[in-house]
Amino acid sequence: MLVLKLRMLNMKGPYDLDLETIDSILENRLGNYVLGFIKNGSFVPKYVGRGDVYDRLYVHLDDEYNQPSFKFSYAENETEACKKECNNYHDFTNQLMNKEHPKLPKGKKCPYCSHIGT
Repeated sequence: MLVLKLRMLNMKGPYDLDLETIDSILENRLGNYVLGFIKNGSFVPKYVGRGDVYDRLYVHLDDEYNQPSFKFSYAENETEACKKECNNYHDFTNQLMNKEHPKLPKGKKCPYCSHIGT
């Protein structure tokens, strides 16, 4: 029997990736984000990340990923943020621009593969 994995971001958005939007809706809080674009009314993820969402998205305004939209969610702690980033990375890895596995704290194992933080 074929079981399809439901690929969901469970994030707010999409929003335009611009300074005005970042300043008006984001807080300086730990969380996750996805850069991408809208195609046929659907959000297409192209880059996943975590950290201080405000700061990280500000850095992405003029970087090599050059995506027009983003989604985000806040996390309660680093463990939660790492797990969500790994989940998003594994769900969308075939279409992401960031090809390296998300960094994990030293000795921590990804809940979705055998990758261990160094």
